Amino acid sequence: MGQFSMEKSSPPGSVLSGNQQADLQGVLEHHLGHLAGLDRAARDCRGLSPAEIAQVAREGRRLARTCKRKVTAVDVSDVTAARRGAHNPDFERIVCIHEAGHAIVFSKLGFAVEFVDADNRQTLASLPAGSPRIDEIERHLAGAMGGRAAEIAVFGEPSYGSTTDLEQATSMAYLAISKAGLGGSLISLPDNLAISLPDVRKRVEDLLTRAMDRASKVIAENRPALDALAAALAESRYLDALEIKAVIGSVKTPAVRKVGAPKEMSDDQRQLS
Repeated sequence: MGQFSMEKSSPPGSVLSGNQQADLQGVLEHHLGHLAGLDRAARDCRGLSPAEIAQVAREGRRLARTCKRKVTAVDVSDVTAARRGAHNPDFERIVCIHEAGHAIVFSKLGFAVEFVDADNRQTLASLPAGSPRIDEIERHLAGAMGGRAAEIAVFGEPSYGSTTDLEQATSMAYLAISKAGLGGSLISLPDNLAISLPDVRKRVEDLLTRAMDRASKVIAENRPALDALAAALAESRYLDALEIKAVIGSVKTPAVRKVGAPKEMSDDQRQLS
């Protein structure tokens, strides 16, 4: 994770990388053997410790015995779903729209989205390694505003769920402007001084406002993709990079009708005019 990464904070083990997927599946195979569909069940175990996964495996076996059959990967998924508890449909729709909004804006502005996770309310799209330029920071800030922009587009207003996004975006903007000399000034200011200066606060506010406007524009231009991605996330609860690309790529963006220059009139038309 780079200095300017906007990865949302999460408990250890909740970010599912390719290696973690293999690790989770390995723990399940240790307890249950090789079962068809265990890769999907492993994904459902994201965020759980090895001890918790062992307990899930035991509960899955118990469920299968109750039904007088062999344990399956579906039993594991059923157990993890029960552990998460019942979902509030209205709240879950907000979550899926919010996370899909992040993914759409990040993707359309050129960032690789590694995953979206409805259960952990997380979308991962990090800045490139090294020292990002102001253009990259501005695009990433727009991605951070994508969830809020999506909520406003769909529901007419944002929810409290944007709090963390705004905190991280504000920190990134302050760092860019008051520390890294990317806001028109070469002065590097201490944090306690930078936040108290009206000029710095205004430049941060302007930067965040532009990011929000940019995110809203991307959402408006890609509303069908937003709806499709939110629906896929509601069904699967987790989408990896390839799945995100597949969903977005399957949606045709409505063509923008361009108004061209008026056609040249023919001689007959001139005579009639």
